[in-house]
Amino acid sequence: LLQAICERDDLDYVEREDDGAVCQVNGRPKTIGTWALAELVLGGAEFAALRANLDYWLGLRNLVAHRYLPELDVLVVPEAQALLLNYESVLSVEFGDEASLGDRLAVPLHLSGFRSDAHRSSLADLQAKLPVDVNDYLSRHRQEQPEEIRRDAAYSLRVFLVAVAANRE
Repeated sequence: LLQAICERDDLDYVEREDDGAVCQVNGRPKTIGTWALAELVLGGAEFAALRANLDYWLGLRNLVAHRYLPELDVLVVPEAQALLLNYESVLSVEFGDEASLGDRLAVPLHLSGFRSDAHRSSLADLQAKLPVDVNDYLSRHRQEQPEEIRRDAAYSLRVFLVAVAANRE
């Protein structure tokens, strides 16, 4: 998506040698890294929470690459939901509603029940199974964000359900 925006806006997003020559990989121009692309395309203050979410995922990807950690899944749902909605939002804003995936992609929200003591205990058990470096990363990244970023749905989308009794449909 970031590369598509660069292409459309005729922004240079290839790595260059000190002399200005384009770096090549297997005969093709080497693009700048994902973070550099994000800063190029989404550098404004209005994208601070989105960039914090992307930073979260890039760091986590680098940390857990080639590791099997199924217990991680439930612990990253708020950030995953935010990442998906960020992608959809940028895609629609930059390329119009016709590019939207919303009507072609069904993505369920993660519903983890109504926070019973047993549920909290099972989440703690999952966290205990994660390697220390991964647990530390998750905690550290979240704590390092300013309060306004942590509360922004572009960083982490947390949904709370409130049961309401109704006397009709």
